[in-house]
Amino acid sequence: MLMMLVCVLPVSATTMTKDNITVTLDASQGITISVDGVQFSRHSEFYVMKSDWSRQYFGYGHQVSTTVSGGTMTSTLTGNNNEFSGTQKIEILTNHKVRMTMTGTQTSGEDAAMQLIQLSINPEWFAGRPYSVTFSNGSSDSGTISATPTGSNVVLFDKMQTLSVDSQIGNVNIACSGTFPFRVLDYRQNTWNAESMQFMVGNYVTLPSGTAFTSTVEIDLPTVTAPTNEKTLTSITAENSQVVKARDSRRIVPTPKSVVWRDGSLLLSSSTSVGVTSQNETAFMNALRTNLLDRTERKIGVRMSATPPYTPGTIQLVLNPQLNYPRPEQYGVNITNSSAVLESATTAGLVCAVQTFDQMLDAPTKSVACAQVNDWPSMPLRAIQYFTGHGTYARDIQVKMIRQILGSLKVNTLLYECEYLNWASVPELRSPSWWRMELDDVKAVIAAAAEQFVEIVPLVNSFGHSEWLLRDRPDLADNPNTLYTYDATNPEVYTVVGKIYDECIELFHPQRIHIGHDEISTGGEFPYKESGKAIGGHELVVRDTNYWVKYLRDRGVGTWAWADMFLYRGESPTAANAESQEMAADYRSRIDKDLLMINWDYSSATPDKFLGLDILTASGFDTLSGTWDTPANIRNFAQATANASSTNLGKTLGMVQTTWAGFNFDQSSYVNCRHQYECYAAAAEEMWTGGATDLSTFDYSEIFARQMGENRLSDNSYGGFYCPLYTPSTDYLPSLVKVLPSNWKTLGDWVGRVYSPLPADSGAEPGVVMSAVFHPESAGGQVGYSKLTVPIGLTADTVLFTGTTTIPAADNLQIATVTVQYVDKTTHQIPIRVGVETANYSCPTGTLDRQVSPSGGNDADGNPILYHSYIWTNPYPSKPIMKMEITTSYTTSGWYLRDITGLRAGAVPVGMTEWVLE
Repeated sequence: MLMMLVCVLPVSATTMTKDNITVTLDASQGITISVDGVQFSRHSEFYVMKSDWSRQYFGYGHQVSTTVSGGTMTSTLTGNNNEFSGTQKIEILTNHKVRMTMTGTQTSGEDAAMQLIQLSINPEWFAGRPYSVTFSNGSSDSGTISATPTGSNVVLFDKMQTLSVDSQIGNVNIACSGTFPFRVLDYRQNTWNAESMQFMVGNYVTLPSGTAFTSTVEIDLPTVTAPTNEKTLTSITAENSQVVKARDSRRIVPTPKSVVWRDGSLLLSSSTSVGVTSQNETAFMNALRTNLLDRTERKIGVRMSATPPYTPGTIQLVLNPQLNYPRPEQYGVNITNSSAVLESATTAGLVCAVQTFDQMLDAPTKSVACAQVNDWPSMPLRAIQYFTGHGTYARDIQVKMIRQILGSLKVNTLLYECEYLNWASVPELRSPSWWRMELDDVKAVIAAAAEQFVEIVPLVNSFGHSEWLLRDRPDLADNPNTLYTYDATNPEVYTVVGKIYDECIELFHPQRIHIGHDEISTGGEFPYKESGKAIGGHELVVRDTNYWVKYLRDRGVGTWAWADMFLYRGESPTAANAESQEMAADYRSRIDKDLLMINWDYSSATPDKFLGLDILTASGFDTLSGTWDTPANIRNFAQATANASSTNLGKTLGMVQTTWAGFNFDQSSYVNCRHQYECYAAAAEEMWTGGATDLSTFDYSEIFARQMGENRLSDNSYGGFYCPLYTPSTDYLPSLVKVLPSNWKTLGDWVGRVYSPLPADSGAEPGVVMSAVFHPESAGGQVGYSKLTVPIGLTADTVLFTGTTTIPAADNLQIATVTVQYVDKTTHQIPIRVGVETANYSCPTGTLDRQVSPSGGNDADGNPILYHSYIWTNPYPSKPIMKMEITTSYTTSGWYLRDITGLRAGAVPVGMTEWVLE
């Protein structure tokens, strides 16, 4: 789908270190610079492109030959067809200085676009800090850089010559010179690559053919010195019969339009009967009852019984078109302590009623709470898109995803990207084998979808992302050098792809098929072959699209496609790839109106900026929106979707949550790209509510884990011990740290489900801080401990470490180490890494071993503060833990540790008098 331009370098990293400055050139981030072990710049990139970005003359993916000599790293740069040549030199100078020089010439014969990002500076160095700047025209300015982003792509300084920033650890001086002017941009909220792009320094210019250029940046960095502040706490560990409370079972996801909870519950057992009432649809009603019986058994271990025909049950499923439920899919659920009625006027609505009943099941009590629900969706079509995958794990996780996520959270459509099947009709297509899914495994996915009343829309890319076809059939490529787009002038293309669509129809029996069609012109020169140039790229797109719409219509199947090729800049925030506004309008006038267009756009723009849906429906097309893995994108686009025009010729029918986690949905994809899959729960909520839910406080990560049966903590309560960590007024107060809510005294003794008693001492505040190089701007000096010793004196099966980073930090950065020392003096170390054992306080997602624990309060900017509880399994649960020593890594961020909580079953505490803390 979205083919981002990424800085691709040689596989092995090249590193040089001198005078405690380290420069690394690697495949993922380009150039990174660190001083005294603290990262300063996390990213660089360099592109020379055709002016419309349709062709690349140079990028780091071309030939880059690098050597290191002393404190100098030199790279020779050679572009596509020798259309660019240049040199990159990085020098570590004396006194903590680094000089980066780029030279080069492009010889394509036409003007090119050059994007050179020399630095992407981590925000903690600059955010909220005073600066002074000079410009190439001799003027100057001074002020303070905003502590928080003021937009998605903000130009801070244009035509900058020198910049001096008073960072928290000393001045950072940057001097720029060369052929072209320099810009400093604030990209902290940029849509596409916010993890890499921060405060960026570089050139963004037109590079004439034959013009040599030079670009030099010199950075003067301060020295990082770690202070020492060690602390040993007195005995604070105490036992409690409830250190983690039971989860509130009275919750339905997605959130219903109306629910009234009552006292009491309906107990479920093998004697509980389920009956059906319907004038017709007997096969459907029996299948839905079986679905309900299966759901209940899977979730709470109770197999209820089905009543004989026309016999009422304890739970009655009622399908009656005469019911007063005027909205599509509207349904009602009424549960008392003796019976339950699930009813709707439509089959789709009754499916939703069963899914709500499933959400209300409480496993610990084997019951369902008494309640009255009246509910309906804000959009009729609610879809999730993911890929096929190779092997039994891929099959099983995809089946589980349908049953536990789509089938439970009211997602009624699976957009199933399935190019990489072992299609029987085209046995020559088998590369790569490790992505290919066997047809029998696909049939298991199809069966699961049918069981859960989920429609499958197969997606097989045609024009555009044709790599899946061209790997084995390069003779069908438009450009044999890129293998990206097929040759739309070659009749054999349509024979081969047509075979796959025919087999697809036979396999899935779909109502519609998605033909792809996105980013056709972004994979290099298009068209490349003379036969295509003679027709023109615009005309090829029209012909190809209409060909497939008719091909599938003739076979009784509808057609979907991505819409970016049919929109121009400004008609959608980012995903608009038409060559001009006139061509976009011409596409929309000539494309067959039986095509449903998906206006995918991954921007976090406000709802009013998503104009594409109304533009497309006004042209006569039915539409869907397409979102990705950013909560703001999901919510804002859902609002735009729910509020789209209802008076146009075409209709906006719903939303698709997309997944771009590799071409193989297997274990690796599921683990490494977990956040994308967790967003299914967020999208399900927003599709149902029309974007009415604030995802910053919606625990979609935990909801996803619970639905998938992956919560390390069950819904029950736990007993054990707790270590309420406090900081006295004589030490550095956590109130100086942004992650402690200003109203913490009113929030009570619980952080999420974790017991966290407030300090009795009015001068103390909850939590401790492990120190870091940088700290929140409100702090008046270095904050926190370099080493903290916490006495325990008890056993534990599991230990929770509840806390967060003190400022936003990059994933995998180790900010602290916990050393667990047992009574026999053996030890075990636990690294505390961002995104693994802890996370930024604004991060709404967890992992299998880390759950989100809302603090209940907000930061100074009004943003919710989210703590994270790392769930550590003690490898020696029978050995008493003598103490824990926590040591800071003294890097970008510190660690705010609110509590240490031990969960155990009947272990005997050990008297602290037996030990002497060392």
